[in-house]
Amino acid sequence: MHKLSDDVVKSGLFRGPSFSAGDDYIDKCAKKSVGPSNQTRWKTVGINHHIMQVIGEVASLGVKP
Repeated sequence: MHKLSDDVVKSGLFRGPSFSAGDDYIDKCAKKSVGPSNQTRWKTVGINHHIMQVIGEVASLGVKP
């Protein structure tokens, strides 16, 4: 998971560790400052990222260009 996390961080698509708690964990895993963890943790990481993504999209619906 360390290598996979590093690949995600370096992909150019990573939103950065401040985007969500899930992204913060990915960043820390890429830096090997946390262990590779388990399925439950990675499920939480993914859900957290997606919740923040959807909140941002919903919040922008009412914004006038």
